[in-house]
Amino acid sequence: MYGNFLARFWWALCLGLAGLVLITMLSYNRVLVLVIDERFKRLSKEETVLAELMKELQEQAFSNKKEGISTYHKKMYPLREAQR
Repeated sequence: MYGNFLARFWWALCLGLAGLVLITMLSYNRVLVLVIDERFKRLSKEETVLAELMKELQEQAFSNKKEGISTYHKKMYPLREAQR
């Protein structure tokens, strides 16, 4: 029963499989671009937040003199490491 179907419509099955492979390849590239774009947006946001935190810490340490220099360096080190 199925042997007769495969013998009669092998060309349609091959064409359908080729179409499926093509659609999968095109979709994969689009999804990959979207994922990379989303990661870039997240990294940009993280960079902005880190810069704001560093600026705030510098203001506390140097302008307002709320933080000592050693405390400033202890707090600044993780922020600089996160920037890398």
